[in-house]
Amino acid sequence: MGIKEEFPQLKAALLLRSPFLASLLMRARIILTDKVPQMAVTDNYLILVNKKFVESLKFEDKVFLLCHQVMHLALKHVNRPGLNHLKWTIACDAVVNKLVMEMINPSTWLKERLITMNDVLRLFDAYNINVSREDVEKMSAEEIYSLLPDDADIDIDVFLQDLPMQTQDSTNQGNGSSSTTDTSSDTASAGRDEVLQEGDTEIYGDESKLNAKLSLNEKARMEDLWKDALIKSYMMQKTAGKVPGYLQLTVNRILEPKISWNILLREAVRYGYGRTLISTYKKPSRKHDSLPGHARYTIPDVYIMLDTSGSIDKYMLEQFLSEIYAIAKLSAVHVIPWDATVYKPIKATSPREVINKLAPNLRGGGGTVIYDALVYVNAQMKMRDIVIILTDGIISDLDEPNTQMLFDDIATKASAAIFVSTHNVVNIPKWRFTKLSPLDKTVR
Repeated sequence: MGIKEEFPQLKAALLLRSPFLASLLMRARIILTDKVPQMAVTDNYLILVNKKFVESLKFEDKVFLLCHQVMHLALKHVNRPGLNHLKWTIACDAVVNKLVMEMINPSTWLKERLITMNDVLRLFDAYNINVSREDVEKMSAEEIYSLLPDDADIDIDVFLQDLPMQTQDSTNQGNGSSSTTDTSSDTASAGRDEVLQEGDTEIYGDESKLNAKLSLNEKARMEDLWKDALIKSYMMQKTAGKVPGYLQLTVNRILEPKISWNILLREAVRYGYGRTLISTYKKPSRKHDSLPGHARYTIPDVYIMLDTSGSIDKYMLEQFLSEIYAIAKLSAVHVIPWDATVYKPIKATSPREVINKLAPNLRGGGGTVIYDALVYVNAQMKMRDIVIILTDGIISDLDEPNTQMLFDDIATKASAAIFVSTHNVVNIPKWRFTKLSPLDKTVR
């Protein structure tokens, strides 16, 4: 049976084993081609598959290697210029193979040819890098890469000889599944090339864009869409049942907030709830029947003013969304995007809605004037709500008297007012200030 006829069976079998991997694979655009000897991911986020090669594999190995490739897309292992090719290949493959093997068992033949965390440990031992097995087993690709020495004399053939997913890199004719092939200008141009799966049109657009060379902005957008796909697929796996430990660690690392909102917000919510209690004899005290109990007369909402101005780059915005994601685990949030104006507020009642509703619908890119956003929140919030501002702190009207009056009004009404800045330190009376360190772009 050819791969085109067998592919629906592969996806159906995968859906039973791992909804997470199945959901990701169904989003990928997959091309049958002779431009690579086996499999590859490209700079424009395609998966290239050599038809003769894939049809020579056992069923379970076909499933495994397709999942291996799609995980490189989802974990943003492509489009990383300036990195040492060999080090990056080994780091990425070790991480991806550990992830996929938690959900799918390859054949013994294939398992013997995969780069694993054991190979990373052997490399660390060879170069006297003192890291425990326990720590290595938890590492990301970036962490492994950073520990491997640049001048290490690593014999590529030791790790990649006869490797089933070796690929051709456009600048280095070496092997390694995390290599990217720059075939965006001629992919699917030859008659022998076929589209095995068109993939998610939201990610790729229509088939007419198959040969297009992506701009930097388009690549950044593609990267963001694959991150969203990763999170949605992870939630599908959580709904379906058990989440493997390393998968949970990997996704949590991507979404990990830099602020301990579980502590900060819990403290604010507790304080807010405490300020919304009244004493009443209608509800006797649990400590003594003759004493009044307490009743809550309002439940605080959380308002988040999200800076989407031109000075907020994609890395800061991604970090802000990670913070909102963490807050949404604890409470429903009202997100108010703003730059020089206020955009349509978006309510998220769960982390899932942060991904599905908030991330795709943000607007902005203009100047940074907070006055209108403060006016909106002051009008909408009720007494004892919680207000959070996420910004870089570069705000043109921050010191204006009218702006300062609104800051004071909101803080007086709120049970907690928190100002979070990635750059400028801001001192506003009654507001709690928190500095959020920007993400390290060198490993993004």
